[in-house]
Order: sequence, then structure tokens, then C-alpha cells
Amino acid sequence: MGKTFLLGVGAQKAGTTWMHQYLSNHKNVDMGFAKEYHIFDGLYIPKTPKVEKYETQAIAQLQGGLSKYKNSKALRCLAFYSDLDLYFSYFTSLLQAPNVQLTGDYTPAYSGLPEEAFRKIRDEFTARGIPVKVLFLMRDPVDRVISMSRMEIRKQNLDRSSDNEARVIEKNYTKSRSLLRTRYNDTIKRLESVFKADDIKFEFFETLFQIQKIEEISTFLGIDTEEPDFSSEYNVSRTKNEISDELRAKVAQEYRGVYNFCMDRFGENKIRSIWQNSQFI
Repeated sequence: MGKTFLLGVGAQKAGTTWMHQYLSNHKNVDMGFAKEYHIFDGLYIPKTPKVEKYETQAIAQLQGGLSKYKNSKALRCLAFYSDLDLYFSYFTSLLQAPNVQLTGDYTPAYSGLPEEAFRKIRDEFTARGIPVKVLFLMRDPVDRVISMSRMEIRKQNLDRSSDNEARVIEKNYTKSRSLLRTRYNDTIKRLESVFKADDIKFEFFETLFQIQKIEEISTFLGIDTEEPDFSSEYNVSRTKNEISDELRAKVAQEYRGVYNFCMDRFGENKIRSIWQNSQFI
């Protein structure tokens, strides 16, 4: 089998961590030292704070002694920022191992990348004789925003009451960060302007956790199917709070274009059957 680079572009809260774990456990896959490298969003998406965060972490680590932190994610990613050739060479080197057929970068924030960035990734790996495959997992836009908001509440240790959860959702759903990661129609159009149709696979969180889908994705990536662990969950931020239909409808209307695009693209019956909030469209 050939050697392939996987570009995972999201969506956030759509099963990307589970998918990355499945791949990381695979005998013929080496995803490197991180799941989310956050290189191209830092370089191509305005106001992305990742570079500054890496710099802050690196300074703190260097103060503790360089030898102790020679393999730190912050330092290594800063090197990629300063010289992109190091990024492409790193993943190329992982594929030189005889048993490794697949490597990749699974950063959900890449769903907001411009065509220029996608083209850069495609061309650099192609020049090294490595094909790029793109995997884009999507989730009901309203549920994705709710899950993202609950994660924020959990990570920031905020009030988990129903009223506060609703306030955080209200605050988040029109933020640029949410728009970039939830306007799947825009991401799909940019991807398809750069990559061939056969090199892109679209799947849905709601139907991901079944053996048939894992077999399809594995075949697409050029690796054998291994036994998936459907019982594992990652970054789950469930609450018992009920989100009102009024708020769900309000968020759904913001992403009306996404629902309509996906119904046209993937079939109205399919989208309405898996995305419950399409009832508000």
C-alpha cells in the first residue's frame, strides 16, 4: 500500500478526538507527537492566539531547562511556524518507517482555512510524492454549538446552571470562532476548489460510530480496518440541562444556509433523519 498524509479539518465536537484515537492505535499509522498541531490556523486565520500560546509555554519551559523540554509540543510547533519545511519534512520522515502507511494532522480549526492554505499543504506533500487525503466530520450545527459551549463551561469551571448554559450558547453561536467552524458549506466549497473529489471524504458524527463507517474511512485512507472501541468517549461535557426549542430554533436560523446546503448536497431525507434541529428550518 502507498503512503498517505491525512488532513483532518474538523469539525470541532464532531468525533475528531475519537477518530484520532482510533488512528493512533492502528499498527500502520503514526500521527506524530500531537493530535492538533495548529500550524496553519495560526499562520492563515487572523486573530488566532495559538502562536502566542506556544510562545508563552515555550518561554516557561525554557526557563526550566532546555534539555528537559527538548520534545515539548510548544517548542516543536514554534519551529514549524518559523520554517514550514520542517513541518512537511517531519511528517515525511514518519512515513519512512516500513510499517507506517498513514500520518496526519487532525486540527478541527483547519475547517476555517482559506484555499491558499489548503493548496500549500497539497502542493508541498505532492512535491514529496505523498498524496493528501482530507477527512471532514460534521455534526448537527446546533448540537455542535451546544457541545462547544458546554466544553467551554467545563474547562473554565463556570456556573453549570441551565440559565448560564443558555447564556453561554447565546454568546457563542454568532462568534467568528463558531461561524468558521460551523459553516460547513463554506469549508466544503474551499476544499473542493483545491482537492479532487476522490481525495475528500465527508462523514457525520451522528452515524460515525458503526463498523461500516469505520471500514469505509479506513479503506479511503488506505489502511486495514482494526477493531474500533465504540465505548470510549473523549472531551464529553454532558449536562442534564434542557435547551429550549426557542434557543435551538434561534441558533438553527443562524445556520440555515448550512442546513439547506447539506440537504441539497447529501439528501434532505438523510439530513433531516440525523440532524434533529433541521426541524426548525
